[in-house]
Amino acid sequence: MTSEAIEKTDRNAGEQITTFIVHSGSETRVVKASSHEEVGVIIEMARVGTDTEEAFIFLGEFDGALVEAVEIEDGEDNHKPVNRHDHPHHHGHHGGVVHIHLHKCHRVKVAVGYNGVDKHHRFSPAATVETVRRWAVKKFRISATDAEKLYLYVLGAETPLDVTKHVGDLATAPDCHIGLVLLPDPLVNG
Repeated sequence: MTSEAIEKTDRNAGEQITTFIVHSGSETRVVKASSHEEVGVIIEMARVGTDTEEAFIFLGEFDGALVEAVEIEDGEDNHKPVNRHDHPHHHGHHGGVVHIHLHKCHRVKVAVGYNGVDKHHRFSPAATVETVRRWAVKKFRISATDAEKLYLYVLGAETPLDVTKHVGDLATAPDCHIGLVLLPDPLVNG
């Protein structure tokens, strides 16, 4: 769609939303749009680049792994990508803020290590590090008291990951995987 067509779009139709466009490998962009606007138009308004055509598009942040049974090994999120002609309001994403995630990975294979054991799950790129941490705490059957002191680190890193970071920010195509470890924060332990 041309910029002229974007300018002609009726931005006053529907609820005004603040949209955060999260595109792997670039800064998050923020745009104002109508909840009735097509996702593709919102992405173009954000001017995130030309390599978005082949990207999967996910609406919202996803925490579906948290309802997965503890016994399930190698689970997978069921966060479905949307197409460029979908509208945020058709997917229940309203209330003023929408996250649109663009990523070349349909899923990010995450391995989390804790006390010499690994657990695996294929997360939506829209899942946050905090969702992965809470999933790992559940899978490893860690008490709430002990979990408060544990953080996720990329293997070999010295500082814990920001809990608001998205899994899609940690992995790139075509590999689409990341190894993490659950450890106490060294600042807490002196």
